[in-house]
Amino acid sequence: MGARGVERAAVRGERASDRIVSPGVAHYEALVRWLRENEITGLYAVPYNTETEAGLTKDFPLGRWVHQQRTTLRAGKLNPHRKELLDAPKAGMVWEPGAEAWETKLAALRSYRRATGHIAPRQDAVWTDPADRRIGQHMANLRCKCVFLIPGSE
Repeated sequence: MGARGVERAAVRGERASDRIVSPGVAHYEALVRWLRENEITGLYAVPYNTETEAGLTKDFPLGRWVHQQRTTLRAGKLNPHRKELLDAPKAGMVWEPGAEAWETKLAALRSYRRATGHIAPRQDAVWTDPADRRIGQHMANLRCKCVFLIPGSE
């Protein structure tokens, strides 16, 4: 940004750095368009390797951009206006995808327990309520992690 741009930003009460790092509206619009084109509604964790068209860029790394927004938020540097845009229902932003994945798996395990009366699925078990979840493998992974958390269970 040139000197004039800095002066104009100061007159409007903006910091020059806000304008330089501002949400490329094209990036936000690319996120909303990608979700719409893929018929995704509600919250969704965009995969890291996702690419789409944004402005003049044919292969805009949308997944990396979304990841960068999460990182910027955790650092406390995300512009409040950008956070507000990304929190809007049409953006479907998941700020903590790990927590979201855990909650989804936990819901599937609870559904399985209600239906079967136990929570000891075979390792190859797949539960289809509400969607296909490899709950047998998930439980095996949890059991494996648990062994290392219990003293004397090596």
